[in-house]
This record gives sequence, C-alpha cells and structure tokens, in this order.
Amino acid sequence: MSFHETLRKIRLEKQLSQTELAELLSIDRSVISKWENGTRSPTIDQAKQIADALGISVSELIGEIPSVQPDKTISSEQKDYITFFCLLLLAVTLLPWSIPLPIAAIILQNKKHFPKPYYLISFAILFLCIYEFVLIDGIYVIIPLIRQHWPS
Repeated sequence: MSFHETLRKIRLEKQLSQTELAELLSIDRSVISKWENGTRSPTIDQAKQIADALGISVSELIGEIPSVQPDKTISSEQKDYITFFCLLLLAVTLLPWSIPLPIAAIILQNKKHFPKPYYLISFAILFLCIYEFVLIDGIYVIIPLIRQHWPS
C-alpha cells in the first residue's frame, strides 16, 4: 500500500476529517488532500508530525511494517502464577541447603577456630547454593513450569 493510501485509510480509521488532521498539523487542508491524492508527498519532518498526530509509527505510515503494541497488563491470575512459582523456586532452592548452608555460615563467621580446608569448603557450599539457585532451579525447573502453566 502506498503512502497516500495508507494516510487516507488511517485517517478514516481514526475518524478524522482532512480539516481536523490539518488543524492538528497546523497546515492547510488542501495539503492533506494533495498527500492523499498522491500529487504531493510530505517531507520527513512532516511525516513524523503526521505519524505523531495519528498515534502511529512512521514505518506504519509509509506502509513498511504494522505497529503492534504488546499488552503490558498482568492479570490477577498471572500474578497468582508468578507468586506461586516464586515461592516454589524459593522452596526448591532452600530445602536441599537447610543443613549445609547454616553450617557453612557458622564456619565462615568463626574461621579463626576452623582449619583452612573447612572455610574453603564453606565457600564452595555457598557458591554451589548460588549456582543451584540461579541456574538449575531458575533455568531448568521453574521457567519451563511457568511457560507450561502460564495462562494464554
């Protein structure tokens, strides 16, 4: 579809007359008529102004690509799913570490009283806990569950 056809189509979809669009752009109505008839073309700056006035992108105005506005609202059902899976992530992550993690914390807090291998092992436990939390639970367990149960 050419520019002049697209301009006319979108203007009519927005229920604007040529006069109303001309007022929005601060130009004469005859200029809009010439653009829609294809006898004249707007400058790049005018095309930007037209797109802004019609609430569309310049690409959509010149007929390159349709503008798709994603739905950014989250329903209460989706919020419930997010809450459930975050709690599930927390539970799955913390339960296996309920014994070694506090022991590692005690050793690290009191490393003067423990030989070097013990607090190095404690660092390893903490590292594995973080690794397990982020990569294994987050990527391989929770994200596929969210995708599987996410309401469409």
